Amino acid sequence: MIWEDFVLARPRLDDNEKRTKRIEVLLTEAEYEQVAARARREGNGDLSPFLRALALGESPSARRSRKADHAHRQLIMVLNNLDQIARALGGKDTEQALEKAQAIYRRLHNGEAIERVSERAIEHLRAEGTALNRIARLANMGRDIKTAELQDCLHHILAALRAVEEEAGTR
Repeated sequence: MIWEDFVLARPRLDDNEKRTKRIEVLLTEAEYEQVAARARREGNGDLSPFLRALALGESPSARRSRKADHAHRQLIMVLNNLDQIARALGGKDTEQALEKAQAIYRRLHNGEAIERVSERAIEHLRAEGTALNRIARLANMGRDIKTAELQDCLHHILAALRAVEEEAGTR
């Protein structure tokens, strides 16, 4: 099996979105500690996105709220489960649901839109994601899944994703 078979359902980046250029900056120990401390103060412990934002004239405070982190985790879990079902079962409905979910993820992932999503919508997505996870586990075990049950679950998960997207204002 090749590595791509293990890649999660995060949408692939277009070539123009991939970061391929590297800039090396040498700092003294004291300078490095200053930069790292400022990044931590501004809520971003990872230096690469912090320095990239500064260099591009953007706000380096990229840390999401707990609510947005929870919403983001739920989106990732839905994508992973849809990807598992698509790999195990195939089928046009599953592939289309995965593509729609990935498109919604792309629109929500970049920017602050996900901050506008209510706890209620996130909880609804989590509940529908739990049902989707059950089907993904069965599919991974090679169990038969009724077409009507799968279609019903896909319908509900896409409705929950659309609700999240509507609240975020990206739809």
